[in-house]
Amino acid sequence: MADDLRVAFIAGTLDRGGAEKQLLFHLRALRQAGTDLLVLSLTRGEHHEESIGRLGIPVRWVGTRRDPVRRAAAITRALRSFRPHVVQAAHFFANVYAAAGARHCGAVELGCLRSDGHFDVAAHGLQGWLLLHAPRALVANSDAARRAVAGLRLPVGRVHVLPNAVDLPAAAHPIERPDAAPLALAIGRLTAVKRYDRFLEALHAARQSLPALHGELVGDGPARADLEARARALGLLPAGVRFTGARDDINGHLARATMLVSCSDHEGVPNVVLEAMAAGVPVIATPAGECPALVRDGTTGLLVPFAPVSELARAMVRLAQDPALRQRLTEAARAFVGQTHGAERIAPRLLAIYDAEARAQHRPLAGAAVARLHKLVAPPTAGPAPVTV
Repeated sequence: MADDLRVAFIAGTLDRGGAEKQLLFHLRALRQAGTDLLVLSLTRGEHHEESIGRLGIPVRWVGTRRDPVRRAAAITRALRSFRPHVVQAAHFFANVYAAAGARHCGAVELGCLRSDGHFDVAAHGLQGWLLLHAPRALVANSDAARRAVAGLRLPVGRVHVLPNAVDLPAAAHPIERPDAAPLALAIGRLTAVKRYDRFLEALHAARQSLPALHGELVGDGPARADLEARARALGLLPAGVRFTGARDDINGHLARATMLVSCSDHEGVPNVVLEAMAAGVPVIATPAGECPALVRDGTTGLLVPFAPVSELARAMVRLAQDPALRQRLTEAARAFVGQTHGAERIAPRLLAIYDAEARAQHRPLAGAAVARLHKLVAPPTAGPAPVTV
């Protein structure tokens, strides 16, 4: 139909990762709501490209020779052909392309914040300020990022909070086997900011009082060699910890885990924390990004300080030795995630953001298309609405 809402996403990568997984959730939700979609990717042949294709959504490669000028030209050509109402970045480093492309075709422009705001900017050096300022509005996945941007008093316009979502399994974590050795699990890309060195140090300390405890690091990345060397120096290899590399069967790993450990310095809303909570696996986390709002200490998980590492080790031993505590935490966490982060909430929240920005950016055609779709999608019955500052 002529008034169908058309949304183009610009993705920096379609590889394994939290931002890419949330992009897939967004595409699925908008597709089910009747939106016409296009994904423009700076990379090609990566993990999620096939999954997006199975949704019936075209993916076009616009990463021509890694040349920013040619990339921008390719994006502009694709957008002029598609005629989107909304152009949205799926990664922070794609913000400039989304802003420029949207302005060329007269669409609503939306940038992206995936971490805690400070890290997004700092990780890109001088370009970080350009990436933050380029779009007229930003979609962050955490209130921590919104607060950081507001606290910096940057004239970035509007910041909307769209929490990360998760599919809630029909059944929670299977009943634990009394004879199974306790397993501490960490999942993610092996990079310095994730601080898996902290996980290894805590695991080593915890095993001094609980030798049966062992660990698994699921993921790959540039820090893997250093982490393996550290594990070897701590005497954790080969029996104390296992490096699995990147895996698709995350649910299988969660099903065997006694606990999930998130020990980052910077986060937005960690997907793996939501997935563990939804699956009924108790979580230990550092207070990075939105973790304190998710992992409420003693209620939906255990929250530990960044330092000393002995606090993380103590929490690991405590969870491993207390099945009643694990049961109580997982029941509360699963109920919390179902109420606030269910995937069914994505479409109403995104449409509300599009509607607000269509008006703010004076794009009445987009506003009319969003209004039509609002009739098809019921708003969420609980949980926080998108926040604007």
